[in-house]
Amino acid sequence: MAVFQTHGFGPVRFLRPELRELLPRVLRPQYSFCYAEIFYAGGTVAGDVSSSMLADDLPPAVACGHAPDHASAVAWVPATARPGDTALTMGARDPALPALARSILAALESLKARAGAPGASLAADPLTSDQPGSGTKIDTRGSGPISRVT
Repeated sequence: MAVFQTHGFGPVRFLRPELRELLPRVLRPQYSFCYAEIFYAGGTVAGDVSSSMLADDLPPAVACGHAPDHASAVAWVPATARPGDTALTMGARDPALPALARSILAALESLKARAGAPGASLAADPLTSDQPGSGTKIDTRGSGPISRVT
């Protein structure tokens, strides 16, 4: 599963046709994909495209969600995750992306704790490695509802 926050309205307008063609070819049926809202860095720009439009570009066979804000993206991941899924957060330029990734991880940890899985706290798990600046990689070796979160 992946959450992708595109960066900038100009790049999205430029890449939209390619994304429309590429994603259905590379996303397998078991994958879940979510467009987070386009990162707006400020300035005068035509906001004539949205992540909702990008999601609507994809055929129904592609499981594509749309998150209008980071809170919605955080809610989408645990609501969509299945055992064994890898959760990937992608984007650029948005200084809030590391916080988004940490919030998604916290939501998954909460899901794991509510499920009553052994080792509910990943923070105490010796297989957990936190790599500030390069993202967080969690590998719980199948010990809960989400066996690998990257």
